[in-house]
Parts: sequence; C-alpha cells; structure tokens
Amino acid sequence: RYETENKIFEAVSCGNKDAALEAFGKIDDIPLVRRLSNELRDHKDFSIAFNCILQKAAESAGVHPIYISEFSDENIRQIEQFRSSDQCKQFNRTMIAGYCNMVRQYSLRTFSLPIRKAITYINMEPNADLSLKTLAVRLGLNPNYLSTLFTKELGIPLTEYVNRCRVEHAKHLLLS
Repeated sequence: RYETENKIFEAVSCGNKDAALEAFGKIDDIPLVRRLSNELRDHKDFSIAFNCILQKAAESAGVHPIYISEFSDENIRQIEQFRSSDQCKQFNRTMIAGYCNMVRQYSLRTFSLPIRKAITYINMEPNADLSLKTLAVRLGLNPNYLSTLFTKELGIPLTEYVNRCRVEHAKHLLLS
C-alpha cells in the first residue's frame, strides 16, 4: 500500500493525473481496514488522510501554500458532508484530478527565483499596481531584464500574465 501511495505522490507532484489515477485504482481495489465500528467514518478518515498526502505532493511540486490550503480546506468540508462510503471513494479521484491540475497550473519549481517571486506576488495581489516598473522595483530588478526573463520563462509577456490572473480572480469573485 505504501509503495502505491508513493507512486501516487510522485505522479501528483508531476501533475500526471492519468498515472496517479491508475495507481489509485490499486489502492481502491483493496478493502479498507476497519478501524472503527462506523464504516462511513473510516472512509471519511481515509479520504482526509489521502488529502494530506496529495497536499504534500502539491507542496513538493512548488505550488504556493495558499492555493494548497484553500483547496485542501474545501476538500475536508466536502468529505464531512458525505453520507456514503461510495461518495468518499469517488471524491478521492476528484481530489487527485484537482491536485494534478493545481500542480500543472501553479507549480513554480521550474522558474528562476525572481520569476517565482513575481508570479507569487501577482497571484496574491491581483488588485495591486502590477506594472512592469512597479514589479521591477519591488523585486530589485531592471524592468527590461524582468520583462525579458518573464517572457523567456513563461512564453508570454508580463502584462498578458497579469491580465489573465486578474480575469481569473474576477471569475473567482463572481462565482463566490
């Protein structure tokens, strides 16, 4: 079981949803060890523990803790609402997909330190002044260097990234 959990951890930390789900299928086929007299509570506890494993996988991928914490907290709230073991089993797959998507979207480990700092600041403060000049001053970099480095590492200009983040932030606000 631990070997399979490690395979899931590795797959999630790479954002590889298919490999993670395939490995999870091996765990899902093993009957859950009954620890309590309440089968549903056993499944909920397993799902919560599994959420922690997935959370650590996303953290190892360089995802900022704020994204992980928000997603993890919401997962636990949902788990506690379930009324059947089957809901827990299905939700474990949903969590795998969610964490893999998060790693693909927010992993910063492949970027240089200045770009990681810029991305984190942009994502955390989408309403702030995010002009090239302001960000460069904040990071202690030359604006031209920051612009060139950002485009080189992300493949899009800084202003386009800022605009995309602001649109995503606005969507989130509208939905919540």
